[in-house]
This record gives sequence, structure tokens and C-alpha cells, in this order.
Amino acid sequence: FEQGRVEEAFGRAIALQPEAKYEDFVWRLCALIRGPLDQWLAGDGHRVPLSMPVKMHLMLMLARQLNSSSVADGRRSVKVDWINELWLAFEVDDPTVKATAGNSCSHLIELLDSVDTSAGEDIGDQVRRLKRAVNQAARILQTSK
Repeated sequence: FEQGRVEEAFGRAIALQPEAKYEDFVWRLCALIRGPLDQWLAGDGHRVPLSMPVKMHLMLMLARQLNSSSVADGRRSVKVDWINELWLAFEVDDPTVKATAGNSCSHLIELLDSVDTSAGEDIGDQVRRLKRAVNQAARILQTSK
């Protein structure tokens, strides 16, 4: 990550996370981001730090983690913020994800549907807004086939 291979680091963390029992590899990387997330995701004008496929994989991983009882409410809220910012930076019609975007959106909706939103009103509102946006994109993808 610190050597500038951000996408590679996130890809590795996402791959390792399902087997992790005591460490949140993905979140450790997320915590290294300094400054506003939306600006970081937008990149420096020449290139963005994460490709569209990695953004989607990261959204799916964070959404899976929202369903874990070991994630504290404060961290859950920040993870929902991350998913939201990733979604805003995600382009469903990007050629690298266009063929799989519909299925990925459906999977993300399923994961968000299973999030327990009773713990906090803010999380519930955030998740509902996010699901609405992803649903809207999924519908557009379905009609454009």
C-alpha cells in the first residue's frame, strides 16, 4: 500500500478476508486513507487508486462485514459510509464491469437487505438510501439488456 500499489493491496486484503478470524485486513487498509474519501477515490487527475472491479469487490466485502456481530456500531456506520462513497464513485457502465454489474448490484442489494438496521437509526437511513440507489441502477441495467 505504502509503495503505491494500492489496488494490489486492496485486492489481496479482499482475497484474504474470508479466511481471517481475528483481523480485519480490509479495514486496516481503509484506515490508511487520509483526507476526504471521495477525493481519494477520484484520484489525482491522472489515475484513480481503485479500478471499478476492485471498488465493487470492496463494496461487497464491506457489506458482508456489516452482517457480522463482531463489528461495533460505530465501525458499522463508517463502513456504510465507505460503501456509499464507493457506490458514488462506481460506474456501472464502465467496460471492465458492464457485463457483471447487474449481478454484482443484485448481490450487493441482497447483502444490504440482510443488514440489521435496528441498532441505529442513522445506519438504517444510510442503508435504505444506499439500497435505493443500487436498486435504481440494477433496474436500469435490466432494462438496457
